Amino acid sequence: LEFNGNASLRDLRRSLKQTMWYKAGITRHAKDLRYALGKIEEIRAHIPALQLKNFKALIRTLELQNMLFSAEMVCRAALQRTESRGAHYRSDYPAENDKDWLKNIVISRQETEISLQAVPVSMDLISP
Repeated sequence: LEFNGNASLRDLRRSLKQTMWYKAGITRHAKDLRYALGKIEEIRAHIPALQLKNFKALIRTLELQNMLFSAEMVCRAALQRTESRGAHYRSDYPAENDKDWLKNIVISRQETEISLQAVPVSMDLISP
């Protein structure tokens, strides 16, 4: 979905949903995830120009901002995990890799900085 400078809230939401479905959905690939991140930034750039005519529009805009944040974190974490595991399938990394990826990706925020860190899974928590 291309925007001509004055996108509606509905258009932005639709674009995000389509982007995540087709570029970060069931089968993922690094180039598609990077495309999705670019599209997320493009959508985010249109938010300041939205005209909020009522309280409902404000709520929908705040929801869109949260959707954009969640979508970005999904894409960034999927890019970081260079393997396939469970429901996360990377067509460019189709196999599980326990040697390097028996880890959780932890997302944290310090003021305005977001970081993703791969943290080894505690073997004490895994039953034989």
